[in-house]
Amino acid sequence: MGELTYPGNGIPDAFRSVLDELPGGVLVYRGTREKEILYASKGVIQMLECKDAHEFINYTFGSFRHFVYIDDVGRVEREIDEQMRSSKDLHDYVNYRVRTITGKIVYVENFGRRVKLPGEGDVFCAFVMDSRVKDLTRDIDSLTGFPGQKRFLRHAGNELKHRSFNTEAPETAILYFNIKNFKMFNVQYGGKEGDQLLRDVADILKEVFPHDYIARFADDHFVVLTDYVDLKLRAREVYQKLVSLRSGVRLDAKFGVYHVTDSNVNPELACDLAKLACDSIRDRLDVHILEYTDEVWNLSELRNYAVYHIDEALKNGYIKVYYQPVMRSLSGTLCGLEALARWEDPEKGFISTGIFIPALEDSRQISKLDMYMIEHVCQNYRERVNRGEPVVPVSFNLSRIDFFTCEVLEELNRITDKYCVPHYMLNVEITESVFVHDFRKISEEIDNFHKAGFQVWMDDFGSGYSSLNVLKDYSFDELKIDMAFLRNFNDQSRKIIKSIVLMAKSLGVHTLAEGAETQEQVDFLRSVGCEKIQGYFYGRPMKYDDLRVHCRDKNLREETRQEEFAYDKLGLINVLTGAPVALCAVNDKSMRILYENDAYKKVLEDVSVSDLRQANANLAADDLPMHKKFRTFVDKAVDSMKKESMTYVDNGKYLRVNMEIVARTNQISVGRLALYNITFDDKFKETKRYDEIFRNAILFYDGIYYVHMDTGVLEVLETINPLLKAGDRIPYARQLIACYAARFIHRDDQERFMQYADAKRLYEIAKASKRSEANNVFRVKQKDGNYRWKEFDAIVLYKSQSKDLLLCLRDATMERLREREEKVPEFFESFGYVPRNETRDYNQQNSQIFINNALQSFLDFSGIKFFWKDKNRRFKGASNAFLNYYGLKLEDILGKTDEDMGWHINEGPYKDDEWAVLRHGRVKRHVIGHCIVKGVPHTIAASKFPIYDGNEIVGLAGYFNDVDKGLWRQEQQVKIGLTDPDTGLFGFRGMMMTGLQYADNYRLHGEDFCAIMLDVPDFDATVRMYGPQIRKKLLKRIQKALDTFDVQKRALGHIGEGGNFLCFVKGQDAKSIHKYLIQLAKNIHEITKIDGYDCTLYLRYSTAWCSESKNLDGMLHLLMERLNDQKL
Repeated sequence: MGELTYPGNGIPDAFRSVLDELPGGVLVYRGTREKEILYASKGVIQMLECKDAHEFINYTFGSFRHFVYIDDVGRVEREIDEQMRSSKDLHDYVNYRVRTITGKIVYVENFGRRVKLPGEGDVFCAFVMDSRVKDLTRDIDSLTGFPGQKRFLRHAGNELKHRSFNTEAPETAILYFNIKNFKMFNVQYGGKEGDQLLRDVADILKEVFPHDYIARFADDHFVVLTDYVDLKLRAREVYQKLVSLRSGVRLDAKFGVYHVTDSNVNPELACDLAKLACDSIRDRLDVHILEYTDEVWNLSELRNYAVYHIDEALKNGYIKVYYQPVMRSLSGTLCGLEALARWEDPEKGFISTGIFIPALEDSRQISKLDMYMIEHVCQNYRERVNRGEPVVPVSFNLSRIDFFTCEVLEELNRITDKYCVPHYMLNVEITESVFVHDFRKISEEIDNFHKAGFQVWMDDFGSGYSSLNVLKDYSFDELKIDMAFLRNFNDQSRKIIKSIVLMAKSLGVHTLAEGAETQEQVDFLRSVGCEKIQGYFYGRPMKYDDLRVHCRDKNLREETRQEEFAYDKLGLINVLTGAPVALCAVNDKSMRILYENDAYKKVLEDVSVSDLRQANANLAADDLPMHKKFRTFVDKAVDSMKKESMTYVDNGKYLRVNMEIVARTNQISVGRLALYNITFDDKFKETKRYDEIFRNAILFYDGIYYVHMDTGVLEVLETINPLLKAGDRIPYARQLIACYAARFIHRDDQERFMQYADAKRLYEIAKASKRSEANNVFRVKQKDGNYRWKEFDAIVLYKSQSKDLLLCLRDATMERLREREEKVPEFFESFGYVPRNETRDYNQQNSQIFINNALQSFLDFSGIKFFWKDKNRRFKGASNAFLNYYGLKLEDILGKTDEDMGWHINEGPYKDDEWAVLRHGRVKRHVIGHCIVKGVPHTIAASKFPIYDGNEIVGLAGYFNDVDKGLWRQEQQVKIGLTDPDTGLFGFRGMMMTGLQYADNYRLHGEDFCAIMLDVPDFDATVRMYGPQIRKKLLKRIQKALDTFDVQKRALGHIGEGGNFLCFVKGQDAKSIHKYLIQLAKNIHEITKIDGYDCTLYLRYSTAWCSESKNLDGMLHLLMERLNDQKL
């Protein structure tokens, strides 16, 4: 139709004039999905208030789908399709709305028939007429019994004229009444229930306005001609009766009032102005009735201004992107931003979103704004990344209109590809109203968003009629709880928010609350487990540069991707339970409790821990008795990723703690804690069992003494000392210590004992021990006059108010050891002490000399490249073979590390291996790597192992083989050199050897082949972001995608450490290879998660044929040039 100068060209003028005189119009359109209009008579064009055919074409885009009002398109198409299937003569009848070019809504009836036209196929011929034409003859609504619009306007005109002659007549007003979201009600409860609701509303209007003239204009729109006095009170009465009409159903309504001050006003204009007032508050939750004023008119003018100036505003940058921070309630970190549009117009000033967004939706231009916002968000992301700034995910809104006026996902992919934005950095927000229209289409769109790696959030959850129904039918990643619940913050709203959070957790859906403005609201949201919080409390929407300053001033730290992954897992745990539950975060150095519920707090209070701050202070205090034991327990839970339990005593109470890690990353691990006071559990059975165990343990001690530091009294708890008995209380003073030392301590140990037993000294030793204990051994005189070595343990009881001491005395370990004479020398030698032995065996001395000489010969003459280092990885020595291999002297390497020497291409793996040897005693055997020898890269296989001095690792030793030199001689080493250890594919050397064979085949036989370079540029960044532990998993996923590259006679290899692959192919033409590569790029892009982490990957590739360069080197140069010329 677009090329026609007038719809219906080719129809005789006489016949066209007849059609133009009909009380309606004729419309002909194709039966295809696009529904292209082929002909429109003058009546149809005028129906939309268009001046001519050109304006009609531009306004409808030449499509029947755009001729019908957008909210009715889906229903109309379904009804026509159903009638076509059930009708033998292919007739259809349907009614719907159209929006004129001036914005008016017109209700029409459509009588159609499907026919086949030669050369055109299936077309629909429809007679379309304005419903008001028919209503002129019978303008009574059959459902409610109310007059229709025409009859009302005729009556209103007469009534106003009559009142103009009556000076005592009351002031007159027109009330325009609209049931909000009536269509959503119909969708949820069905048309039959909707009709009944309209009848019930009609009864309410009759009851409240018994003597007034009431009309039903259309659908859920009612108009009342009534007195102006007390009109707003009566409207509120209608509202109250309406909202209580259906139990458990949330109904709402809007009222517009036009106060008739001039009886000569046109009734139709008066109704339009009342409707204008009603429409202006349709999106306001706090206002239900509004009287028309000049301000309402001005707002309407602004809406029209937005409609006709949106292109100019977008082009000139009047639309600004503002960002509002979103905070993680558990950690207090900045976890996201919401992008919001702000119109700063040079002529009109600041235009509210409540004005221009509905206007753009009604005019079907909202997709222009939404795509503009996405473009600028992605551009801003790329600029921040290029500047090295931290980034967090950004959410943006999509209108329901977007799904019908553009290909949203296609546009989103285009923009994110343009700026290289990972899809996990963007979150799509969709309001509930979207889901009323075309269930199937919206459901498919959401599934496609998820497949592409985007999260989909439901915005304003709880604001409409069908939130739970929508939640049942669609899959969401996050619910944004409507800010109305916080605006009216009371007990009822608290209960609702709490219920929403609990329900969401049970469904595995995250929660975010909008509109938080006070500390009270934030504390409540955190207490019920709402994961994210957004609102003025943390910051208003602002430009990005202002946001950066705001975050810096408020110390709002951006969340890392690893933290986001961990906290998202943690946030789904239900904490509103009777069990004592806490949530915690752990790293290599510390542990922190992020949240504790009331039951957990009660257990802590039982052991005198007053609040979360004190609990975390205790966890950070490495000088407390339990610190090392608890840290060992935590590390075990992190390593196992299973539920672990530990029982301990604190402040006289028996406690059991359970810990389960729910997410572990290279940076942080998070988990669930459960803490139980089992002191009085199960009628003391558990307590009695532990008491019995501890009493038996006490029997192994010679004495246990309690020192009350506040009173300076030593209390005897248990003792075998004949001069003391249990229950004695003695002043603990230096005189007592001296007396005890003089009587019982060996004279050679007395001075050392006096220093040890001093209370101040005991505290210093205990603090330095990291275990809150001070221990030592002394010889103590026994009853028979002999001395025995005794262990003295002083434990600082930090939980006691005055930090009292517990002194414990028992035989030293060596006194109790049966094989003492054999083991004591070994014990001392393990610490590097050689027992005095003047009669050492001569043969043993000669044996040691022999070993030393043999070792020197080994270093001087063997071909083994052997070396050893200290515990800081600095060279202490090396064999001659090692030095000769590198062309160095011993002094060139002594005291230096590998990094100082600079001979490794990639230092990381070597460094990691050596620290594993030095810190954990692990042995590394035949680890393949690369080093530079005299300027040439070599492949080596290195083995390393720890050096012990007694029980302590003091260094490492190792040796290596040059794998390259053995490739041609030993089959096993050939396999190692050719194969990439991570993927099992050919490595670089293997691919070079293979490429040479392909090239020789071309030289000898003329059989051309193609080399393909494949590169996943985001590979390294993804590994850096989430840690090296996902590297192999990421490679395996990429390799799996590459396996779909099913080309015959091809060789595939992984070259380098990152996402680079090389492929040789023969027997395929260029077109087939290109087809395969397009599919391969799609497969790579569909990888959106690795081990639970979000990622966005792209594929770059280049190709070169041997016939282009004649040799392998030339092909590789071509490949790299072509790859580098590409842009993502």
